[in-house]
Amino acid sequence: MTGFGHQPFLVYLRQMTVFMKKIILILSVLLPLAVSCGAPKENPMLEELDGVLRDKATYDGYFSDRMAVLKSVLADQDDPEQIYNINRRISDAYKSHSFDTTIFYLNRNKDIAQSLKDDFKADETDLLMIQSYIMAGYHAEAAEMYARFDPESVSQALWPLFVNVSHRYYGEMSAYISTDDSAEEKLEWRDFYRGKLLAMTPEGSFDWYYLKREEADAARDYDKVTEYAGKMVEVAQVNTHDYAKGCYFYQEALQDDDPQRVEWLVRSAVADVMCSVKDYTSLNTLSRLLFENGDIDRAFRYAADHCMEDALYFNGRLRQWQISQFFPQIEQAYNERNMKQMKV
Repeated sequence: MTGFGHQPFLVYLRQMTVFMKKIILILSVLLPLAVSCGAPKENPMLEELDGVLRDKATYDGYFSDRMAVLKSVLADQDDPEQIYNINRRISDAYKSHSFDTTIFYLNRNKDIAQSLKDDFKADETDLLMIQSYIMAGYHAEAAEMYARFDPESVSQALWPLFVNVSHRYYGEMSAYISTDDSAEEKLEWRDFYRGKLLAMTPEGSFDWYYLKREEADAARDYDKVTEYAGKMVEVAQVNTHDYAKGCYFYQEALQDDDPQRVEWLVRSAVADVMCSVKDYTSLNTLSRLLFENGDIDRAFRYAADHCMEDALYFNGRLRQWQISQFFPQIEQAYNERNMKQMKV
């Protein structure tokens, strides 16, 4: 019986060792190249947003706890004036969280106003309802209620709220008008009430910079638009609803292909989640932008697990319609990619 001798075997072993070292060396060079060329580098800010979204239930719990305190105070009241004021505070807190709850507490205040025969409270509540309707996309309902108001007959005490609501009403309606002439007329009224509103808004405040940003945008002075949007971010407390709005408007002022847009949208979305805001636009915009940049998984996850879910929870028409304009495309790409991977 013959076999390998000791010397030939040792030679073979050395050759194999050298060969394996070469393979390891080659792989150590090629694998990082494959990873860097074949997969996008993770964005730390997107990873932070992912973490915040995973904790969304916790932030919603904080919001519910705050509302529970207000509701417990409300339950102890028997003075209609106090009940009215607390109802208004609760409805305002729910304004970006739940449309139905906002309207529920405003309707309670309508009942109180009627029982007290208090015209001021009745008109104030109607204006707050118009504001909620228009922001949630219930334009017909808002238009029907707004038509009842005559600017010439609005009391001096109610004038600031009327101006605020009118500015928002005409601004939102201008975007959903079928003819150019009607839209232009609505924008003229928006600009008219913006001027009135600016005169009664403290200079240098968040709301003042918001109005100045809009004014610059109407004048197509885009350098000023960027400047005022930046000031909105600067004066807002981090991770508040104002901060979320400021970050969104700042990214909107950037060029479409500016990579910083993702960063500012993330900042805005994080603040929205932490404030338990359900009626938002930042995460919707970010989902669409990530899809355009090739991040199908994250775009689908944001849109399916959060954007649509939160829009349904809030129960406004506007966000659901906006999401319906881009989500089917993301869903189709996501499903087609998964089918291809299964075939492979």
